[in-house]
Order: sequence, then structure tokens, then C-alpha cells
Amino acid sequence: MTVQAGIEVDVDLELLVGAIEAPPCEHSQHQTKPGAHGGEAASHYVQGFCVCAGWSDAYAACRKFVTYIQKGDMNRCPDCGYMAPRNTVFKVLGPIGNTSK
Repeated sequence: MTVQAGIEVDVDLELLVGAIEAPPCEHSQHQTKPGAHGGEAASHYVQGFCVCAGWSDAYAACRKFVTYIQKGDMNRCPDCGYMAPRNTVFKVLGPIGNTSK
């Protein structure tokens, strides 16, 4: 018996396990800043930056927060007070799966 390396298999994960629910927004201030966050599930992966901590790990964020980032208003770090435009201290990495459902 021989084994062939590099065989590509095109598998639709949704067919195997069913529809996967979008995760909740994981932003630390999701519950405390309703003006920047909605009640819906997360729609995108995001990273935040501050001079005091560098880039954060990627986390799931709700659509309202992504829109909040894109407005480009100023953002202040709650830890050190560093201020910069939101669209420079947050990076929207991409959508979470199929967010049209």
C-alpha cells in the first residue's frame, strides 16, 4: 500500500457539522459602552494597539464596533491615556465566516 502526499480534499465544513453560530463580541467594553457596541453577534475579527501594550490578540467584534472604528474619531487607552484616531489603533482583520445570515 502506498500513501500519496499532497492530496487536496475540498470539504464544506458546514455540510459536515451544520451551521456554526457566530461568536459573541469579545471586546472588553462590550457591556459597558453601548454607544460603540450592538447586541448582535460578532461579525469581524479585530486587533487593538496601544503604545503601552503593543498589538492585542485578535478578538471577535460586533458590526457596530467595526463601524465605530471606521469613523476614525479619537480613541483613548483606558490604561495609559494614549490618544490616536480609532482607525489607526484598531485593525479590522476580516469577516467571521458568512455574516449575511
